[in-house]
Amino acid sequence: MHEVDDEWMLTRSGLRYLLSPTIASLPFLLIIALGVIRIGLGPLRVIAAAIESRAGADLSALPSSPYRELTPLIEPINRLMARLRLRLRIEHEHEHEFLSDVAHELKTPLAAIRINAHLLCARLDKLVGTIDVGQGLRDGVGRGDTGQ
Repeated sequence: MHEVDDEWMLTRSGLRYLLSPTIASLPFLLIIALGVIRIGLGPLRVIAAAIESRAGADLSALPSSPYRELTPLIEPINRLMARLRLRLRIEHEHEHEFLSDVAHELKTPLAAIRINAHLLCARLDKLVGTIDVGQGLRDGVGRGDTGQ
């Protein structure tokens, strides 16, 4: 039998002999590892490009991925998109209700102003005679009432 000298492995020459193939192959292993990582992240880049290429108002669900590893990422994003669509729909309804209320609230004072302007112009027409001095006032109130 051949006996192994354990003390030689702990010397500089022994360590150099044992580690030199590992150190020499390290750059090649890193290149292979980077290639595997790049290929492995390819589907994630496809999903990122699909999100990036969307219009700002597009909140539709992302297509499902054939890679089951991406499902934990795609499903929460799709749930978030659904919540955002719901929130925007609710906000739009509230905005529509608010604008309808404001328009209704403005019609009543404008109607009162129009009646008062008509009465004032009628009185002015009686005092001045044939000159229609209140036409500008009526026109202005009319424009406010029609939203022009």
